[in-house]
Amino acid sequence: MTDTDSKDRNVIILLDELLNIDINKTLSSVDGSDRYALTAPLREAANTAEANDQDGQNRAFRFLHDLMNIHLRAENPAEPFGPIFQTGSGRSCTASDFQGKQNDIIAEFAPTVDDPVLRARLADIAWYNDRKKGDVGKLAVAAYCQIVEKRMIGELHRTHGEDEHILDMADYLQRAMQIAARVYKKGALPSEVKRALKLLFNKGIETREYVAFVEVAKLGLRYHILEWQAVVSSAEQIVANTEGKDYPMAVQSVWRLAAQGYGLLEDVDNEKRCQKEVVLQDLKMREQVDQASAKAHWVRTAIDKLRQYGGFKDWIADLRKELRELEEASLDDFVPYSYELDVTELATGTIEVFEKLTLPDILLQFALLNTPISREALEKYADDSSEKYIFSNLFSNSYSDRDGKVIAQTGFKSADAQPSQDWYKANALQYMEIYRKQVVVGKIEPARQTVMANFPLEPRNFMPIIHHSPFVQHGYEMTFALGFARLWQGDYISAANLLIPQLENAIRYVLRNSNEHSAKLMDDLTQDDRSISSLLINMRKEMEKIFGVDLTHEIDLLFNFRPGPALRHTMAHGKLTDGQCYSSDTIYGCWLIYFMTCLPLVSHWENLIAPEIEAQTF
Repeated sequence: MTDTDSKDRNVIILLDELLNIDINKTLSSVDGSDRYALTAPLREAANTAEANDQDGQNRAFRFLHDLMNIHLRAENPAEPFGPIFQTGSGRSCTASDFQGKQNDIIAEFAPTVDDPVLRARLADIAWYNDRKKGDVGKLAVAAYCQIVEKRMIGELHRTHGEDEHILDMADYLQRAMQIAARVYKKGALPSEVKRALKLLFNKGIETREYVAFVEVAKLGLRYHILEWQAVVSSAEQIVANTEGKDYPMAVQSVWRLAAQGYGLLEDVDNEKRCQKEVVLQDLKMREQVDQASAKAHWVRTAIDKLRQYGGFKDWIADLRKELRELEEASLDDFVPYSYELDVTELATGTIEVFEKLTLPDILLQFALLNTPISREALEKYADDSSEKYIFSNLFSNSYSDRDGKVIAQTGFKSADAQPSQDWYKANALQYMEIYRKQVVVGKIEPARQTVMANFPLEPRNFMPIIHHSPFVQHGYEMTFALGFARLWQGDYISAANLLIPQLENAIRYVLRNSNEHSAKLMDDLTQDDRSISSLLINMRKEMEKIFGVDLTHEIDLLFNFRPGPALRHTMAHGKLTDGQCYSSDTIYGCWLIYFMTCLPLVSHWENLIAPEIEAQTF
């Protein structure tokens, strides 16, 4: 259901229609613990009712199917529900679409449902839309806890992946506790919440699910169900004897939690020991990559953390020596990589490819949907165009912004001299506008919508890529992860505002790791970082050596050059409107940042990145 179908949302599904479908019989054989387990039987029931001309039942089943297809984002308590997909022209439904009378009907119907997954969704939406419905909020809490308990004893199962992977249950528990904190008296969480948390906490220890263990532990501490002493003891237990076999970033999250706990318990010796283990996990990541620039990234990350912790001067000094050697060896790492991808610019071809891929392949193929056009080809296009349209060479051009102000001027082409680079760039703008539109409409959007219809991606899915990429500096991981998630979800306003401001610093970071320091000396002898325009003027050769001529040229055309889109300038000065966030230029720009993040990892994807994506997903 999209915004273009908004008239369908105004049709109230009555309580009698919902009660008439016998939902408990329909779902009696379902033993899934996630929404995917319910969407297929609800869709099949709707199709059967439609074939039998049972309009009321068809509407009721499709209504419940739509409610189950709303994306739950437990990490965002202010706006926990979102559409499963959205585009510039529309989106699928979300919880706030069903307010008023329809919400009252949902609240009244929820207690009649046996399946805890459907009951939790109905009760949660009804409470979210009307916080005065405390009873239905309590019903949602109980249903979420029931799902967790049934998964822990094997009565419910994952639709995708193994039951031992319990991170999805941590999301359910987090949502239950968010609601419980509002509908119960302060400090009076119901017993089923505490019981579910402790079951999940112990399961995380038993199965060595590092990420899930940390998330559940944080929940228990936040809501005063667990004590720090028990948490640090359990953390030490879960990371004992890992023998370097497990994903270091997952192991690191446990050591980081333990270090925090010992700090709060004022146990300085154990705090320092755990901090050392945190850094050792970064250095283990260094050993898993071959590129000098990637190794430099992890060494720099380790140094940053040691400085924050304090007391590791000798270790920092040794790492600084190693870092200098890696910087000198990294000059040839960031080069263009040619990769054959059997897709065309037609949306049908893109959809056919992405329907058959696993998640690690999806994330790789999306990055490699396109490659930058060569600067040579664009200059040839400009020359050919000027020969075809001779009179266009006789006049200079002025370019205005949306308020009518002249923001740029380009000169005419002289018959006696070689045109300037600005002339070539300006004459490539029209072609690039059409080209980016074709890439977005024919490749990026079909691929994104095909994947998101079946597998809603979240920030955690991108962490293995981000942790390994030498394009992302330590301290910016969640910003990139959230930006990429919003890109895939079609929320281009959020994606653009998260990702575009990061490009300039990411380029400086890559230059620094390649021993190309980008700071400039000011008149008062202080130093300041160069802007992207300054980098492209003063350090273009260094950028071309690392990123390649064609990618550097595309960065210039898209993010810097005026009268082009100049996305960096437009964003920095608050001129990127909501509508412009959905333009082909902006979408392509967000994708290009994803491309640059993934590019150095392509040759390591199969052996390193793909297994960690699988491990981080479940």
